[in-house]
Amino acid sequence: MSIINASKIFTDQNEELTFIVERVRNADKDKVAVIIPENALVFSSPVSIKILQRMMYKADKSPIIVTEDLYGQKFTQKIGLVTVGKTSQITEELWDIAFKRKVKYNNNLRDSDGGEIPAEQVAAVIPDLPSEVAPVEIDVPPEPLVQAPIETYPEDTPADETQPQELEPIEQIDEETASLYRKQRDNPKVVTVGGISVYSGGDAKLLKSQFKNVKIRTVKDQDMERTFEPTAGASRFTGKDFTKAISPTGRVSNFFSRLFGRNKRKDLNPDSPKRKLRSKIILAIVVIAALTAGYMVLFQFSSVDIRIVATKQDVSATSSVVLDPTVTEIGEVGGKITIPGKILSQEAFSASWTGEANGVGKKGNKAGGTVTVFNNSTAPVSIAAGTKILNKTTGKSYTITEAVSLAAATIDDVVEPAKKENVPISAIDFGPEYNIDTATTQNYSIDGLDDDDVFARSFNKITGGTVQEFVTVSQENIDNLKKAKEAEFKTQAETKLKTLIPGGSFLIPETIVIVETKVTTVPKVGEESLDKTFALTIEANVVGIVINNNDFKTLGEMLIADSGSSSVVNQLDTPQITMVTKGEGDIYTLDVTTQGSVGEKLEMEEIAREIAGNTIPNAKKYLEDLSGVESFTLRFGPAFIPEFLQFVPSSVDRISIRIN
Repeated sequence: MSIINASKIFTDQNEELTFIVERVRNADKDKVAVIIPENALVFSSPVSIKILQRMMYKADKSPIIVTEDLYGQKFTQKIGLVTVGKTSQITEELWDIAFKRKVKYNNNLRDSDGGEIPAEQVAAVIPDLPSEVAPVEIDVPPEPLVQAPIETYPEDTPADETQPQELEPIEQIDEETASLYRKQRDNPKVVTVGGISVYSGGDAKLLKSQFKNVKIRTVKDQDMERTFEPTAGASRFTGKDFTKAISPTGRVSNFFSRLFGRNKRKDLNPDSPKRKLRSKIILAIVVIAALTAGYMVLFQFSSVDIRIVATKQDVSATSSVVLDPTVTEIGEVGGKITIPGKILSQEAFSASWTGEANGVGKKGNKAGGTVTVFNNSTAPVSIAAGTKILNKTTGKSYTITEAVSLAAATIDDVVEPAKKENVPISAIDFGPEYNIDTATTQNYSIDGLDDDDVFARSFNKITGGTVQEFVTVSQENIDNLKKAKEAEFKTQAETKLKTLIPGGSFLIPETIVIVETKVTTVPKVGEESLDKTFALTIEANVVGIVINNNDFKTLGEMLIADSGSSSVVNQLDTPQITMVTKGEGDIYTLDVTTQGSVGEKLEMEEIAREIAGNTIPNAKKYLEDLSGVESFTLRFGPAFIPEFLQFVPSSVDRISIRIN
C-alpha cells in the first residue's frame, strides 16, 4: 500500500492550525498524509485550509488530506489539495498528482506579485487559543471562493512556458453541506441599560416593526474619523489629538516621534528647516532600506529552479547470463555476467490419481506328490527342506517340503544304495503343467548334489496343479498413468513452490526438478483388481530457483549500459528470459533480452557549481551548449526581479536541478 512510504499526521478534532503546520514541517518524509477527523477545528474557516495548504507547500511537502468530513472534503478538493476518505484509497498516482500540484503552486507563487497571505488573515485564523477548544460551526461564505493553483505540468506543455494560467472561481458549496456547519444565530432582543435601549443578537432589523420611532443605523468609517469642534469654555485640548501633547518616555521612541510626528503646530509649516531635515532623513532611510532589501532579495533570498530533459537513445540487448545459487551478488565471474539465485525446496510433496487396471494375473494350486531319494555315495547325506529338484524328462522344478537324512551306501560285491521313500514334493509354481498323470518312473536331479551319488525318482502320479486368470495392476499400467499426469504433477509442484517464494523475487519454471521418492498403488502390482481400477500415489522432493527482482533489473541495466555508448540508463523495459539451459548441478544458463534507452550522464552537482554566481543569460547559454541536454526550463525567483538584475545564486543550496 502506498501509505507505507509516507509520513502520517493524525490530528485531533480541536488541534490548532499552528500545531498541525509545525508537525507537517517536522515530518521526515516529503510525502505527508494528514488525517483530519470530522468537525475538526481546522475546517472552521476556509482561510485556515488555505493557510495550511500554503504552509505545507512552502515546507516542500506533497500532502494528501484524509478525512470523512463532507464539508472538509469538498473545500480541500476545491482549493486543489488531493483528498480521499480513507488511507486505503491512496495510490502512487495520487502521490504523483500531489507532487505536481505542489510544484505548480510554488512556481505560480514565485511568479505572482503579492503572493504572501496578509498577516491580518493569518492572525485571524491562528489566534492564541486555549489547549482545548470545542468544535466550531461556521457559516459557508456567500461569496465565491478562489481556487488555489492545482494545474499540473502536462506532457505537451512547452519546456519554456512560465506564465501561470488564469484560475477559475470555485463553485458554490451546496446548501445541504453548508447547512451542516451553519451556526444558529440568536434571536434579536432589546436590553435597557441606564434608560438607553440596546439592540443585540441576531438581525436587529427584525425589531423595526415593534419600535416605529427607533432609527436603526449602521456605523460607517467616516463616523469613526469625524473631527470634534472646540466649544466655548472647553480646555485647550478640545477638538485636538491630545495624545500629541504627551512626551514619550524613551529616547528612541522620542527620536522617532520627533522624526515622524508633529509635536508643535508650527512644525506643520512645509518650509520649516526641521521639516526639511526630517524629510531628508526619511528619504535616506527609505533609500538605504530599499538598497538593503534589494541586496537581500538578489543575493540572499533568490533561487533558481532548473528542469532538464536529457537526450536519450533507444537500444536493445541480448546476452547469455549464468544463474548460480552459490554467488551472493551480481557481477562478472570468469568473463561472464553471473546473477545469484536462491534454491527453494519442498520435501515429501505428494499427489494421487486413479487409473485403469488391465494387466493379466494368474492364480491356482500347485501340483504335488512323492519321490524316493537314493544315496550311492559312501558318506551319509542330509537334504534340507525346500531344496529344489528338477524333473529330467519334463524340465519342471519342484521342492522337497521336508528334510531328508540318508545313510551311506552299502558296498559289498554290489553297491547297495541307501534310500528313503515317500519324500513329499511340491511344484515351485501353480499350474496343470506340473502334473504327471502317468505312474511311470521319473528321474530327478537334486540341486547341489552329484547325480551319480544322490538322486530321486517318482513312481506315482503328481497331481493337483491348477490355474485361473484375473485382472491385476501391471507395471505398464503405472508407467502410462505417470506419463499422462506428468504435466499436471509439475504444475502442482510449481504452485507449491510459489507459496515459498520470498517477497520481491520470482520463480524460473524451467529450473523445477522433481525427484520421486516413493510410488505406491492400491491394489499392488500382481494383486487382483475387483473393479478394474487402481490408485497411484507419488511422493517426491521438489526444488526450484528464484531470482530477486532488483538483481534482475540491475542485470537489464548492465546489458543496456554495455550495449550503448553511455553509462547511464534513462529508461528500462522489464528483461525477458527467452531460453533456459541446465548446466552442472544447480547452475543454469539464461538467454536474456531487454530494451531501454541510454543517455550521457549528467552530474547535477557539477552543473550547479558551473552556473553558480553567473547571470541568467550565461547560465542558459551553458545549459544550451551542455552535451546530453535535449531541452531545459530555468525559473528565477522572486519573479518580480527584472531580468537584467537576475543572477544565479552563488550558493548551490539554492539551485534546484531535476533531470528527466
